[in-house]
Amino acid sequence: MFPKKLNPIRRIRELTEELSHTRHERDQARKETGRLQRETEDLERELERIKEENEQLRKELELAQRAARRQAAPPYRLSRRR
Repeated sequence: MFPKKLNPIRRIRELTEELSHTRHERDQARKETGRLQRETEDLERELERIKEENEQLRKELELAQRAARRQAAPPYRLSRRR
């Protein structure tokens, strides 16, 4: 009959197994891609939230610093003419 290397049925089986393995890898890669996309979206939302929180804290700090400067300033007095 056919030598082992040239056996068409064996070769078809090998190619079928390889195709099955390749499809499995593709499916796993798609799942991982989807997971990474969701994770990226979550991280982008978290970054935006943190940026907004940071901006709010900056504004609060600025207001607190202004209030502290007003309290630390010497009282305003009208100068008297002599």
